[in-house]
Amino acid sequence: MYIIEVLLVLAIITLILCIIAMFIVINYNTIIDTLYKVNVSENKITEILKNKEDLLSRAINIIERQLKIDTKRFDEFKKINSNNLKNNEKDIILCNTFYEVKRITEDYNELNDVKSYSGIIKDIEECDCLLGGIKNMNNKYVAIYNSFLKSFPKNFISKIKRFKSKSLYETNVKKEIEATI
Repeated sequence: MYIIEVLLVLAIITLILCIIAMFIVINYNTIIDTLYKVNVSENKITEILKNKEDLLSRAINIIERQLKIDTKRFDEFKKINSNNLKNNEKDIILCNTFYEVKRITEDYNELNDVKSYSGIIKDIEECDCLLGGIKNMNNKYVAIYNSFLKSFPKNFISKIKRFKSKSLYETNVKKEIEATI
């Protein structure tokens, strides 16, 4: 009879340990899944910013070639690759540059006659639209991920695995630029 009681207690302890282990694994997988979504959206932002940078470079070349001017307005943009910038900082520079490109386009109507130039401007606007959606998605997953790092029991798992909180991506870059002008 004593052996049966010991086996029953061991079975209950094993069951409890299995439930705890499953609970930990499920919570860990939830954190990892959300972190994966954050990383994917950050990579997509990087890709879109690189595309926007390439398009702006082409637009600036057309401006300089068509208007036969060397614009000093784009010096910050031309140094963008030499600096080790985060996506947020790069986005601000690219938005400022695009604002300048649009101002020059308004001042010099002959740029609109260049078909490739108008196509580039449309592509940049599409990049901005896509970028806005990806930033919002990124911020959603970053907020969820950061809340996991603060809530029980995921906070214990995140401390053990040394997960660090992520910062939200600024989505109101254009408003800041317009406010400074």
